[in-house]
Amino acid sequence: MMNENYQSLTRRIIAITFGICGAGVLSYLALNGVESALTALIAIVGTITGFYFGAKSAGL
Repeated sequence: MMNENYQSLTRRIIAITFGICGAGVLSYLALNGVESALTALIAIVGTITGFYFGAKSAGL
């Protein structure tokens, strides 16, 4: 049980960390006029939201 909780927490931390870093880079690019960066930023935010609610509904 402890190992499963640790793995779940680790997955969440990794997802949030990479999501925030990616969002920061894409925000910078979007502010500098790269139009596709805004689309990618929206996709990343949607993915993080989906991961969070998916994990929450699965009881993780």
